[in-house]
Amino acid sequence: ETRAAAPGFAALFRESSDTILEELRSLRSIIEEFSQFARMPRPRLQPTDVNALVEQALALYRSRANGVVIETELAGALPPASADRDLLGRALTNLIANALEAMPEGGTLRVRTAAEPPGVSVQVEDTGPGLTDEQRTRLFTPYYTTKRGGTGLGLAIVQGIVSDHGGRVQVKSEPGHGTTFTLLLPAAG
Repeated sequence: ETRAAAPGFAALFRESSDTILEELRSLRSIIEEFSQFARMPRPRLQPTDVNALVEQALALYRSRANGVVIETELAGALPPASADRDLLGRALTNLIANALEAMPEGGTLRVRTAAEPPGVSVQVEDTGPGLTDEQRTRLFTPYYTTKRGGTGLGLAIVQGIVSDHGGRVQVKSEPGHGTTFTLLLPAAG
């Protein structure tokens, strides 16, 4: 009788171990996000090629876009922004990751840059389900999330980074028509 129970126990043990390891991975990423939010460094501003930064951020996600078409409209002769490459890169990757998560069934992600005197703009647009008015007004509130397992810090981090750059974030969205985030950043010099 004990021998017959052994294979069942082994399977249960393996399944439980996998579940625990998955939970630990999830907790580690949540802790990482909390600590980044708590100790966001002051930006070290320098002239930054925003188009190159967009390409670099998109390169991280192209291979796992899962049926999402990625399009770019990057302005030629874009003036350099006054930015911290690492922090602005983090803000862009957060927006791109969110856009892709909003389109699990596929869609289109468009990233545009433009000269927007006295600075530059970056738009991250998705064709996902869009947001209600209530969701849109609460988007940047720390810990507010519509995602299962989300911390609600991703967009608070984006807004913190952009405002530390002396810029601002705009959101355009309506249910059924996708969402567009626009980062407005000061130009260098």
